Order: sequence, then C-alpha cells, then structure tokens
Amino acid sequence: MFDEVVIPDYELTEFDNARMVFRALLKLPARYERVIRMRFFQGKTLVEVAEAFDLSQGRIWQMERKALRMLRWQQSQA
Repeated sequence: MFDEVVIPDYELTEFDNARMVFRALLKLPARYERVIRMRFFQGKTLVEVAEAFDLSQGRIWQMERKALRMLRWQQSQA
C-alpha cells in the first residue's frame, strides 16, 4: 500500500549532530556565534571576518578559539 521511507542510520546521526551544533551555537555569546557561523558555515577568511567586525585578524582568531573551546565544553557536559 504505502512505501516506507527508510533513512539510513548515518543520515540520522548527521542530522542529530547538526541539530546539536546549532543548539550549542545558540548558547554562545552573539559575537562568538557570529564568528563561528561566518568562519565555518559561510567559509569566510579571518581577514573577511575581521573586516566585518572592524577588529584585527588576531582578535578574531582569539574569539574563534575561545568559541570552539566553549562548544567543546558544552559537548563534554552533554
């Protein structure tokens, strides 16, 4: 009658991982969230992000590293 839709396990895992990442991003301070989104989801360079924020590349690099540490900490608490 109706065909079942079968979703492979790896696709479900990828979906769950993506959902977890987006939830974690929402917990970051807005500026850190924006840096991560620009760098990893929009593929912007450090130079491009620095120009968008009107900050030095070094400062953006520091913010990126701190945001990644915060995301890792959130993951370890889950």
